[in-house]
Amino acid sequence: MPSIRVPARRARHGQITVIFVAGLMTFIGMLSLTVDVGFFYAVKAQLQAAADVALISSMNQLPAGAAFDEQHRQLSLALTRFQQANFGPGGTTGVSATANTSEPWRVFELSAYMDTSTRTLARAEISCRYNLETSFARVFGLDSVEIGVFSAAETVPAGTASRERLLARLVE
Repeated sequence: MPSIRVPARRARHGQITVIFVAGLMTFIGMLSLTVDVGFFYAVKAQLQAAADVALISSMNQLPAGAAFDEQHRQLSLALTRFQQANFGPGGTTGVSATANTSEPWRVFELSAYMDTSTRTLARAEISCRYNLETSFARVFGLDSVEIGVFSAAETVPAGTASRERLLARLVE
């Protein structure tokens, strides 16, 4: 019985389609992850800028001669006003060491440190976390990413000139 021979060209028919589809899916997956990661870095830069501005502007509004407790209270109020003005009342958490929120996706936490010699505010730190939902990375099972930033500021010594307000500078 004669053997039936399939031409070599026909035996490979369709292989290029499978290879092309696999390569295309890999390319689209890598492209989508690149878009998400780029977006994460952009949001982190915006969050860092917001934390820096919030801390410096809030500290520079504080009265220079007030006691630590009063400065801490006014710093908390100033940061809360900043949050409400920039993120809206629904997105604010209030500022405290243990921030409770109705929206756990945005958290600002404040830590304040006292200068023991003058009994005034010496340093303040703000920690911000933002839970960002992904767009394309969901295909790979990554639904959200938590982005966190940290900012710290110290008061600048008054020197010989008397001031009504504190002067602060970023240190971290």
